[in-house]
Amino acid sequence: MSQEFTDILSRFKSLALKKRLHLVSQKKLAYGCQLEFSLENENSKVNIYYSAKKNKVSFVVTNKESRINRIINEIVIQVERSKAILELDNLHNWDSWVGSDESGKGDYYGPLVVAGFYCQSQDIVSLKRLGVKDSKQLQDNQINIIAKKIMERFPNRYQLITLTPKKYNELYHNFTQSKKNLNHLLAWCHSKVIANLARKFNPQGIFVDRFTKQGLVEYYLHSEKIDNCDILQAHQGERDIAVATASILARAKFNAGIEYYSREIGFTLPKGGGNTTIVTGKKIVTSLGADTLQHIAKLHFKNSQKILD
Repeated sequence: MSQEFTDILSRFKSLALKKRLHLVSQKKLAYGCQLEFSLENENSKVNIYYSAKKNKVSFVVTNKESRINRIINEIVIQVERSKAILELDNLHNWDSWVGSDESGKGDYYGPLVVAGFYCQSQDIVSLKRLGVKDSKQLQDNQINIIAKKIMERFPNRYQLITLTPKKYNELYHNFTQSKKNLNHLLAWCHSKVIANLARKFNPQGIFVDRFTKQGLVEYYLHSEKIDNCDILQAHQGERDIAVATASILARAKFNAGIEYYSREIGFTLPKGGGNTTIVTGKKIVTSLGADTLQHIAKLHFKNSQKILD
C-alpha cells in the first residue's frame, strides 16, 4: 500500500471521526480498502480504490438514501477536493465563459435537462473546492450534494431547461416533422440556456460539450443574436470546469425528475436505456396502461416498440 493511499485513508477516517462516525471495520481489497462505519443504528460501507499508475482515487458508496450515506458522500467530496483531481488541460484562455451540457439524452425514462453555467477564471478554485468534476465520475448522491452547493454559492450564474417527457415528445415530433432530428432539438436547448446567460454576462467565450457536427449550435445561437463570442465545442467537454459544473447541475435536475415520476406512478424507473427499462415498462403498461409511457418516457426510443410488442 503506497504512502499516498495511506494518507487518503487516514484523511477519510479523520473526517469521519469529526462527523461522529464510528469505524466498525477495515478490510483490504484488491487495489484498495473497504471501510465500514456506523452512526447510531445505521451501518454503511465505502470502498476506496487507488491506481498508482494513473494517480487516481475512486470511491464506491451505496446509493441507498440514509443519513450515514449522506455524511459519507460529503466526506468523499472533501477528500477528492483535497486531491484536486480536476485538470483543465489548457483548453482555452478566456477570463469569462459559459459552459453547457445536457443530461437524460440517453435515458429512456425521465426528462431531458440542459444546463448552462457562467464562469470566471477566479471561480475555478471555489468550484474545485465544491467538488466539481465530470459528473460521470460521481455517484448520484454526490452529484445532488455538489449541485446544491453550486446553486447556493452561485445563485445567478446558471440556467436550466427541463423538458418533461410529454413536452420532449411533442418537441421531438415537431422537429422531425420539419425534417430535423434530435441533435437539432439539443442544439436549440443549448442555445436557449447559453443565450440567456450571454445576454446577462457578456462572456468572452462559449464552451459546449460536443454532441453534433460543427455549425448546428452556432446556427441556433445566431438566431438568438449571440454572435460576439468565441465558440468552442469538444468531446469530453467536462474537462472544462464550466461544462463540468453544467453537467452536475443538469444531472441533479434529471435525478430529481426520475424520482418525481417514480413516485407519481408507483414504480422505480431505471436510468439508461437497457433491458431493465423494457422489463419495467412492460410492468407499467400492464398495470397502468400504454398511455402512461407518454408521460414518463421518450417515445422515439426503440424501447417503446419492444415494450408494446
